[in-house]
Amino acid sequence: IQWGVNVSYVKNEDEGGDQLFDGTAGTAFTATNGNNAEYDAFGINLGMTMGDIEAYANLELSEEAKGANDAGAFDATAEYEGDFGMQIGASYAWGSHVFYFEYDRDGAEVKNVGTANTEREVTNITLGAAEVMEVNEKSRWFWDAALSVDSTENTSGTTTTESNDSDIRLTVGVESDVKSWLTLRASIAQDVLHSEQETKTATNTFTDSDNNSTAAAAGMTLRFGDVAVDGTFRAAGNGFLGSDANFGANASVTYNF
Repeated sequence: IQWGVNVSYVKNEDEGGDQLFDGTAGTAFTATNGNNAEYDAFGINLGMTMGDIEAYANLELSEEAKGANDAGAFDATAEYEGDFGMQIGASYAWGSHVFYFEYDRDGAEVKNVGTANTEREVTNITLGAAEVMEVNEKSRWFWDAALSVDSTENTSGTTTTESNDSDIRLTVGVESDVKSWLTLRASIAQDVLHSEQETKTATNTFTDSDNNSTAAAAGMTLRFGDVAVDGTFRAAGNGFLGSDANFGANASVTYNF
């Protein structure tokens, strides 16, 4: 049995200078008064491997923020307090195939001065299968099919809204060791089966089926001895690059000793 533990602490402070819309249609943006926004989080990650079985548990023990209201705008008097969050999962390798399961739960309370507080609870269950196949000694490709079931509950004052949906996503990707110091990879994912999202309020129930999401990603790894530099870029949206497309990128440096 192999096992590992990771402890993480995050502290972030923004000293202001943001520009915010003052809420009146047709008016210009106005500058904030420079109040600070703060964010703190603490968590523990656990993992183990035993033969063909792997399991992990990511625990969010505390999460607090000050200076942002429920709409995401700057508000020095607003507070965000996260509930105990967990992400637990396991996988089993059978030949070149991998079968996996994950349960993710998170929640928070947003305290908005002058308006009703908001409480959120989000859960996600994922069940999937994947396979990695060798093209040659330097290249491989993979496919991944996952069933995802999501549930969200929002409570603001005495009003509660529930939302549920599920989908099956298919991902296909490739990775190649171009040089001993360079690895390139790319993938594309598509919702092949999506149920209508059902939202329940105190007065009615309605559905929304506009969620034909496509995502494409590319990345690379640069190796310099014991140091590895990873970078990825991702684009996603309904119809891929439609009007609601969003883009993201990240980078990391790893040193092994």
